[in-house]
Amino acid sequence: MNGIMTSTMHNKDQAIVIVSELCEANKSKQIPPEIRDVCLLLLQILDKSLHLEFCVAQSCGIRPVLGRLEDFSKGFKLLLIVAEEHTFLETSLKSLRRIISFVYPGMLQTDGFIQ
Repeated sequence: MNGIMTSTMHNKDQAIVIVSELCEANKSKQIPPEIRDVCLLLLQILDKSLHLEFCVAQSCGIRPVLGRLEDFSKGFKLLLIVAEEHTFLETSLKSLRRIISFVYPGMLQTDGFIQ
């Protein structure tokens, strides 16, 4: 079970970093369709990883480690900042906020992520 949690944490971190970097690199211009598709796919992977984490946490009673929550929160905050001007990400980010509210209750309110 610990391997599943480690794998999902790694997937989440990688998805956030890559999408953030792609958005930052294309912040002043239209993102090409291929990059849009990659960003959307990575956000879907992030969403599914969070769903998996929620299911494991519910069935096994595993709770996130405090330091891990802080790292995730920082990464997600950066993602939201760099993704602001890319409207094609709005639906995916809305979905992520919804699952995050279950996986990490209180994180969105505490860190001002609610929109």
